Amino acid sequence: MAALPAIQMRHQDARIGIDAEPGVMNIRQPKADLEIRTEPAVVSIRSGAGKLDIDQSRAWDALGASNILSTLDRIHSQARNVALDYIAQTAEKGDRLADLNNRENTLAELGKEVSLSFRELDYLGYASSGNVDINYTPTPVAIDVQTGGAAIHAEARKPEIQYDRGKLDIYVAQKAMLEITPPQIDIQV
Repeated sequence: MAALPAIQMRHQDARIGIDAEPGVMNIRQPKADLEIRTEPAVVSIRSGAGKLDIDQSRAWDALGASNILSTLDRIHSQARNVALDYIAQTAEKGDRLADLNNRENTLAELGKEVSLSFRELDYLGYASSGNVDINYTPTPVAIDVQTGGAAIHAEARKPEIQYDRGKLDIYVAQKAMLEITPPQIDIQV
């Protein structure tokens, strides 16, 4: 038996070509219109004058320039002691003069002592840096605040968008093909 001849088939696939460029997008955002109005706060402060009291009486008393009655009162309160001291000194001087066994010159010594001694009366007040009394009384302060404010008005702008399309070309780079080759048939009868 003879073999049957075969049909030959040859094919080629199609190829598609794509040529593309991306699109370009531009976005621009205009600035918003902004309007701001402000009202300042109002502050009012009211205050009266404070009161300042200065008492210098103790300082003047320490300088001896105070009230004459208080000075005389101090002298009077010391006078009794001064008198008693003077009496005691006089008695002691008399005892010294009466002592006949004393070999010193009693009259000359007593004269020297009397000429060098001096009794001071303390009629001044106590001297101190704190003798001046200062007292300050402030007056109350009234503060009134009226708040201000701000009015803000904003008007937004829409974004501006621009899009330029890119390029897209689709084409057949290679056509599909099917080639059928029939066999040679040699028939003899």
